[in-house]
Amino acid sequence: MFPSVFNLAQTAAIIANATCGERNSAEVYCQLDLLGLEPSNQECGICDATERGKAHPIGKAIDGQAGSWWQAPSLQFGPDYHFVTITLDLKKVFQVGYILMQSGISPRPGNWILERSLDGVEWAPWQFFALTDEECWRAFGVEPRRGKPSYRYDDEVICTSYFSALDPLQDGEIHVSLVNGRPGASGPSRTLTEFTLARYVRIRFRRLRILPQDQSLVQGLSYPDTSVLRRYFYSLQDLTIGGQCPCNGHAGECQIDLDASMVSVKPVFLSIQNGSTLLSLVKSSKTPSTGGSNRFMAILVCCAFDVHSLRSVLFAPGRRRRRRPLRKPSQ
Repeated sequence: MFPSVFNLAQTAAIIANATCGERNSAEVYCQLDLLGLEPSNQECGICDATERGKAHPIGKAIDGQAGSWWQAPSLQFGPDYHFVTITLDLKKVFQVGYILMQSGISPRPGNWILERSLDGVEWAPWQFFALTDEECWRAFGVEPRRGKPSYRYDDEVICTSYFSALDPLQDGEIHVSLVNGRPGASGPSRTLTEFTLARYVRIRFRRLRILPQDQSLVQGLSYPDTSVLRRYFYSLQDLTIGGQCPCNGHAGECQIDLDASMVSVKPVFLSIQNGSTLLSLVKSSKTPSTGGSNRFMAILVCCAFDVHSLRSVLFAPGRRRRRRPLRKPSQ
């Protein structure tokens, strides 16, 4: 169903309701470790929204730059920072095929919800994520799907703890496929098509992953030990949303603004061989008048029946990135 996909996050408008260094001015944060290091020996840094080199705004989760990441305030500022929301406006309705997330300098989130919307008002869940299978029941009232995520029908919404392991402490990845593994993945399926339609994508973090030895310090309403609590926060160094123009069963055109360039996606039936639709890509030369920007035209077909041999041709779906080492804050 998805013969050619784009990284829709690159052109999206993105906001977060909490970012480190914005409301609390400059703040010290430290990386989580399993060695029980004293605060003076921890690897720490300073987040300050007023300094370019120390700011971690939400745009850094989708900028594709190595060594950059978004970061939320830590629990040293209170338990409200378990609850952080990221919202993306894709600027038009697309069929979303997958979501890829890679954490920054903190572990992957504990409890969270991936949601979709066509109008930004009414939201529906795509998938629930929990620390444990028991948390699926307790936090969301949903029966857990044990083991690797699997789906019984095309629009099933499951809860999984598959991505909740503490290891790795940073750079952890989460791969969410909205198509693969569903009965209608080979297409065509109207139910699956409708299930994957979205203009707005929302990530609602509900609970941080806490080390067992620190649980007693973060329970209740009092947060006395900031040297421990400043190690707990959300961070994202990469957020990719793979998708394509909606499948409407006939030729059409989809245009997406990408900085000064224009990406034009034009579904056209080119050739049919053994029930498979062929895919071609045309890339024009650079245009000096637009500052060297490129113009791409991808010719594709929405509802191919056999797409297993087709690959993403415009944007890589995601990549691992090496981050810069942190420096301890000056005393």
